[in-house]
Amino acid sequence: GVSTTTGWRDLGYQVFGSARYLSRTDAGAFDEATVGLGWGVNLYPVTYIGEVDYRRQFNGPEAFGDINGFFAYHEIDYLITKGVTALVKYDWQDPNAGVRNDHLDRYTIGARLDPYTYLQVDLQYRWNVAAGDLGQQDFLLILRSWL
Repeated sequence: GVSTTTGWRDLGYQVFGSARYLSRTDAGAFDEATVGLGWGVNLYPVTYIGEVDYRRQFNGPEAFGDINGFFAYHEIDYLITKGVTALVKYDWQDPNAGVRNDHLDRYTIGARLDPYTYLQVDLQYRWNVAAGDLGQQDFLLILRSWL
């Protein structure tokens, strides 16, 4: 596969576009293409980022046809103090626009801690609501470190 992202980033805002193409050759092989638009606004101490994507899966003549999907992501961060950020996120997906009630809504609330340089800890509660079902709940602990 191949992917690319391009855009403009300034202190107070950002805009970008992305594209990806993937060709799978394993069992259930298919090709898929995704394009997206994203944006962000920095209103210190609040930051908002968002993205919308369109995906088309090409299934070939043996399958029932191609699949079109739509996806969206929104995140708002609030810097409480140096090293502590509160965050809320909402993502939505409709992986197959041709099928009714297969969408997923996901709500997340959490905190991001930066206790030391090159170390980041995310604590998140996530609630997944699948097509009207009350869904499942996840508790996430994400550790990031880099050099």
